[in-house]
Amino acid sequence: MKHKIFSGIVLLALLLLVSAAIAQEEEEAPRTGFRPDAPTYGVRGPHPVGTMDMVVNDAERPLPVTIWYPALNPEGLVEEHTYPVNYPPSFPPLEAYGMALFEADPDTESGPYPLVVWSHGFGSIRVGSTFFGEHLASWGFVVIAPDHLGMTASELGSDPGTFYPMYYNSPRDVSLVIDFAETINADGVMAGMVDTEHIAATGHSSGGFIALQAGGAQLDLAGLLEFCEDVGGASFDCPYVTSNAEELAALYGLSGVPDDLLPSLGDDRIDALIPLAPDQVFFGETGLNNVTQPTLYMAGVSDMSVPIEDIRAGFASLGSETAYRVEFDYGGHGLFQDTCETFPAMAAFGFYDLCAEKVWDKLRAHDLINHHGTAFLLWQLKGDQDAAAVFAEGADIFPGVEVIVK
Repeated sequence: MKHKIFSGIVLLALLLLVSAAIAQEEEEAPRTGFRPDAPTYGVRGPHPVGTMDMVVNDAERPLPVTIWYPALNPEGLVEEHTYPVNYPPSFPPLEAYGMALFEADPDTESGPYPLVVWSHGFGSIRVGSTFFGEHLASWGFVVIAPDHLGMTASELGSDPGTFYPMYYNSPRDVSLVIDFAETINADGVMAGMVDTEHIAATGHSSGGFIALQAGGAQLDLAGLLEFCEDVGGASFDCPYVTSNAEELAALYGLSGVPDDLLPSLGDDRIDALIPLAPDQVFFGETGLNNVTQPTLYMAGVSDMSVPIEDIRAGFASLGSETAYRVEFDYGGHGLFQDTCETFPAMAAFGFYDLCAEKVWDKLRAHDLINHHGTAFLLWQLKGDQDAAAVFAEGADIFPGVEVIVK
């Protein structure tokens, strides 16, 4: 009996010691990734993250934007924010939950920080992938996400024939945002925060398409019309273009549909691109040849919206000398969207496939997306050679993920 009591006391003492050690570790541990096994650049960066909303005051297209940036947090407040989602008008006001401090003072002393322009997908919203924007800000970037008017959630349910201007307006929005960044960097609360000499464009789905257009990719309108006829209109771009091809060409200043590519809307100020599961068909076989910036593609192999074969073909046609493709085995199109817990309305309104994955633990996927995306931008925009090692031969390999170099 004494032996059993003694053993019980020893076990209890060990449990208390372990509990104390865990508590101390939790108390001392820095912010980590979404999971404890997050890789190096999937771990939250050294900067507290602030967020604010502004409007790009362009006379033709006044764009609402959300900004994420390195912030001051002298009181050690918990970084959390509820993003209001006030569209489409037919829906009640909704909410998305993030990890940032609303209107926190910018950390100007450590700036300026490279600029990243985020573009949302078709029928989506500028705060649909907050996990990525917040994370980049924690690593020392200013991220600006506009609403691309004419292709947001507000327009869902409209006549498909009204969407064709997005193929002209949206890449120009990226340039408007860069102009806006130069303005706010000169004066006001964000003065001195933005390094407009080092700029990246990124986005998901149609947002990745927009990033590529802003990087110089050209549309093959004649080729798309031929393709749409061959497949009976069974492709994303077809219903938005086939009945308005002449009108779209006119926006580009052309009198009719040209046999060659539409003029480039690329912005020479953009230094790097990260398209996530970008639509590829509209670029045809040669429309991506003019993209020469360092480029990182990320995509799911089981994407039902943008087939991986199209992603691979587009990637192969890039003009970039530095290009990598990160593929997630069994990953779907919504891999790059926030989780259902972060944006509950996505599940509530039937978009469960966008906020959840059939195979992947989405938090694990987000850590890996953050890891590769952050490392690429640290390398390309800040010259960080430790980050460059993520893409070197012999770098860490993660189960279910393949990194392909062009």
